Amino acid sequence: MTSFYHTIRLFPTGNPDPALDFRNNFKYHRPMNDVRIISGRQQKPYLKPKAALAFGHLGEDFGQIPVLYCILTIGGAASAMSEEAQQEGDYEKAASLDLEADQSLLAFEKELEKRIKKLCREEGYGIRKRLEPGIHLPLSVIKDAFDRTDAAHTLSMQLTSAGMMDPVKSECLVFELSSDVSEANTEHDCSACRIQNCRFKAMREAAALQDPCGIAIDLGSTTLAFCLVNLSTGEKSVPLLSENHQRLYGADVMTRIRAAISGKEKDLLLRIKEDLRDGIAALLSEQHISKKNIKAISIAGNTTMLHLLRGYPCAGLASYPFQPVTLKEELLTARDLFSKEDLPVPEDADVTILPGISAFVGADIVAGLYALDLDKTSRKALFVDLGTNSEMALLFNGKIFTASAAAGSAFERIARQQLEGVGTDIIAKCASLLKNGTLDPTGLLHGDNPFFSQQDIRDIQLAKAAIYAGIETLLSHADLSAEEVDTLYLAGTFGEKLDLNAAIEIGLIPAGCKGRIQACGNTSLSGAARFLTDQKGSLRIADIPAHSEEIPLADNSFFQKIYLEQLNFSKITSRP
Repeated sequence: MTSFYHTIRLFPTGNPDPALDFRNNFKYHRPMNDVRIISGRQQKPYLKPKAALAFGHLGEDFGQIPVLYCILTIGGAASAMSEEAQQEGDYEKAASLDLEADQSLLAFEKELEKRIKKLCREEGYGIRKRLEPGIHLPLSVIKDAFDRTDAAHTLSMQLTSAGMMDPVKSECLVFELSSDVSEANTEHDCSACRIQNCRFKAMREAAALQDPCGIAIDLGSTTLAFCLVNLSTGEKSVPLLSENHQRLYGADVMTRIRAAISGKEKDLLLRIKEDLRDGIAALLSEQHISKKNIKAISIAGNTTMLHLLRGYPCAGLASYPFQPVTLKEELLTARDLFSKEDLPVPEDADVTILPGISAFVGADIVAGLYALDLDKTSRKALFVDLGTNSEMALLFNGKIFTASAAAGSAFERIARQQLEGVGTDIIAKCASLLKNGTLDPTGLLHGDNPFFSQQDIRDIQLAKAAIYAGIETLLSHADLSAEEVDTLYLAGTFGEKLDLNAAIEIGLIPAGCKGRIQACGNTSLSGAARFLTDQKGSLRIADIPAHSEEIPLADNSFFQKIYLEQLNFSKITSRP
């Protein structure tokens, strides 16, 4: 880490440049012909961070734009040592020294940006944006900055005839100034960089490889989702999906519970831990991150999946009153979760299992509501996480009503197709068959079909009837109609790609929500990822179960009535 220990002010020889007096553009403080020298200190004696800063202006071609020039370097010792190691054939040491020098230069620049902001603020200037030589400005600006900061004397540097700075571990920064002191835009925008093999971008990527990271995990009944989160920047990777091999013991939570009770509990535990290890290893390999960088893991999932992960007895989930071992947030370490012999991350990495609401409305719903800030909404919102164990929540007048409706094997098939990259068009195909008469309103499939079997159609009927009836039951409990719902949020990777018109046509979603449906992807994973960088995350997620009320569906007569009515495709019955 770079630390500053002194700042001195030098005055170049020669007459002040009158163009450096910005009194027409800015509040005038003092003649701006002085050069600031800022030095840093590193633990390694061969790394000598130092920078020279000077106010100036760009030429007439750029409208005399006022700027702050900065030349920074870490000296030439590290490069010399790297070159020496390479000549001796020690390429690993050479690469290590070179990377260390790049990281030191980037770290110095980041610390320097803070001082630059402070300096400009004290002088009454804002920083409109960072101007990059070779992108926003011609490379010749490096010579302008070199001369203006008198880097040959202040930093003992040289500029070659080709315009290259020596030592090579050096940078030229140019900041456009403004009169708005609230502006402080010092960051390099890598997205705007057009330079192939940009050394600056490579330095950032190299530094990112050293940043502390966390892993968010959505423990789905059929699919596991993993996401890498940079704990310094908040950046998230593209999710990695893998199969939950526990599905060999059943598609839905009830069959998993029965398998656990019948003596398969240990097998289920071993399978999920193996899947997690493999998924984490694949994620780290894909993102080129060492496991030593992992400092924290957050896990969301339904209550059954989390019980099976922790090896908790599932007997309490099998029958009324459906009592889980725990629904609270659990704070663990990696060594508590995995065997010490095969840890996928450092053994002291923090592991948080997010809290749930009930036996059948789990941490995945809590994470989803948290991800979308629905726990803070004043609107009437309906949240449905479509999957093998479809959970849902209705938010109304500060209350959260929840329910769970098992969709079973129809959604398991869809999840398997997503893993294979086929996509999700089962619902759309089903609606198409209804329109052309191949599928009649009772669900009878006429003739051979290359995509569906009769059993597939029956599974879809059971799933869509359960989900529709669950939604209507929640609405009935709050004395609301589908038309009164402000937004229906469809969560889960299945919901993200769902043909909404087809879903309404077959009776999966109430028609009254049409035009106000928002697909929002895997919110369970999004919530788990957000939790890793949110200092108030534990308070937020604890508050959601506290304000939730579960509406049991198993013995609910209204649910059973709507469910039976919705088994056919033709009948979309409104609540009386």
